[in-house]
Amino acid sequence: DLRAAVERAAGKSFGEFFAEYVAGTEELPCKDVFALAGWRLKALGQVRADLGFFVGRGPDAVPTVMQLDFASGAGKAGLREGDVLLELNGAAMPRNITNWLREHQPGESVRLKVRRNGVEREVTYALGQRQESTYRIEDDETATEKQRRIREGLLKGITDR
Repeated sequence: DLRAAVERAAGKSFGEFFAEYVAGTEELPCKDVFALAGWRLKALGQVRADLGFFVGRGPDAVPTVMQLDFASGAGKAGLREGDVLLELNGAAMPRNITNWLREHQPGESVRLKVRRNGVEREVTYALGQRQESTYRIEDDETATEKQRRIREGLLKGITDR
C-alpha cells in the first residue's frame, strides 16, 4: 500500500493528501511546492500540428484511425474510426507519428491513403492544431538561504531531520 509506505517513511499521516490529490480531483500545487525550494514553474504553451485523430493499432498491429474528432479536417474529409492507415503523403505511415507531427505545422495539407471495408481511397485535408502544455523549472535568483537548503536537500536526498 503506497499510502502506508509514505506514512511510515514520513512518520505522519498523509490521509488528507491522498484524499485530495490521489483519490480526489484536486491538482497538485506544484507551483507552491517548488517555490519552497526556490524554484519557479514556468508554463511553456506550444501549438502543435494535429491529425484530428489518434493513430492506434488494429488487428495485425496495423495503424488505424481511433478517437476521430468529427469536427476536424480529417472528420470532414470523410475519415472514419477503424480506417486502416496505409500511406501519409505518398510514403508508408511513420512508426512514430508524434515525431512526424513535430516536423509539420498546423494548416499544412496532408494526403492519407486508407482502407475501409477492403476499399482503398485517398483523402486530403489540412492539419489541425492543438495546444501542448509543457513546463520548465527555473531557479529563483532571489531564493532565500532556507529555500536553497531545501533545494539542495531535494537534489541530494538530504533532510534536516
